[in-house]
Amino acid sequence: MKHCTVYKHISLITALLIFLGTVSVCIGSIHAMPLDEPLLYYNDNTWAREDRSPLKIIENEYYVPLVIFAQLDDTKVRVNNSLNTFVISHGDLYVSFDATTDIAIDQDGTYLYARTYKLDYGERYVPVVFVCENLDYGYEVFTNKYTKDTAFRITDGTEDLSFDELLELYNPDLLKNEPVSTETSSQNNTQSTSDVATSESSTIKSTSRETSQNGPVAPPQRQLGNRIIYITVDSGINVYTGGILDTLASYGYKATFFIEKSDITDYPLTLSRIITEGHKLALKPGTADVSVYSDTESFIAELDAANELLYRVYKIKTRTVRPDVLAYSNNALASDINSGVLAEHGYALWNATVKRADGLKANSTASAELIDAIWNNNSLVLDFGSNSSTSAVLSETLAFILENADKCDVRLADSSYTPPTR
Repeated sequence: MKHCTVYKHISLITALLIFLGTVSVCIGSIHAMPLDEPLLYYNDNTWAREDRSPLKIIENEYYVPLVIFAQLDDTKVRVNNSLNTFVISHGDLYVSFDATTDIAIDQDGTYLYARTYKLDYGERYVPVVFVCENLDYGYEVFTNKYTKDTAFRITDGTEDLSFDELLELYNPDLLKNEPVSTETSSQNNTQSTSDVATSESSTIKSTSRETSQNGPVAPPQRQLGNRIIYITVDSGINVYTGGILDTLASYGYKATFFIEKSDITDYPLTLSRIITEGHKLALKPGTADVSVYSDTESFIAELDAANELLYRVYKIKTRTVRPDVLAYSNNALASDINSGVLAEHGYALWNATVKRADGLKANSTASAELIDAIWNNNSLVLDFGSNSSTSAVLSETLAFILENADKCDVRLADSSYTPPTR
């Protein structure tokens, strides 16, 4: 994930308005009992809430709870829950985050991409290296080469102990037996630690240990492998689409919405929202007019007409297509679709690999089937309808994906993956 994309044509005034508007909650210091083997530190202290809000590694990036920065010197953290924005300021520096759009603004008015999450117990998590590098904090990473356990420290220049000394005090087992290394970046001259080979973990590590050098090994548990997941909504636009968009926004994921030509003019505000929130539009013609499936020529003509209208209204086109089930009742058309006629006209066929169950089965059953499919498939295209049950089923599914965010790569439909034909 890159954090250095600059968005131009945005004024400094806008940045300041967001900063000044984000003042509803001011977060202060926290005191609690530390864990026996802590992995998250700030200055010379352990993170007191590590039992419920530990260090995370998501998409190979380190994430920490937002509130840990409120423990640092000359730092303020302000949150506006109604706007879903928050600000971290350190001296004269600040970064204002919009958790809905994943856009951050610094004190110079520069727009940057910074994805944040709501994870354990609704805790806001931020990319710690991004924050440290933009707000002049130091940070140190220490990984045990053998166990892969990783410790992380944030510093503001007031620390007295080196990271080695701090770990020796609070987590000496992390330093034992195997050669280890630290990775240090410090704008405030943080003292570095041992200089040997680094081996960093790429998975979320719990602060509790499953094994011990001197104790029994815990029984193996089922592990989720790496997954590529495409979320698709293919029943067109209707009164339930807004709720589906709200659910996606609350978890920070994007989806591909399959629409037909009439949706472009019937639901302009909803389509504008889909586009501006970073989702993808795709075509699924014929739900309202089955005549488009009378033959291949009519089907392709409908796709072209929908694309022309989409371009006139929104200045975009899409080449992603999912025919309605009615298309496959015409044997000649079905044969053409499966033989590659869409590709000949510049379109990509995108059928679902996991059939939808929202609105067809109980919500708990529908979401359980989707989650089971994620367990059992490396790459999959999830299909959702657009009905009164969709948001609830989608929410349960996204909650599971978010809990396994280090393993689940959620993508928009693109040319990197070709779903099977029907």
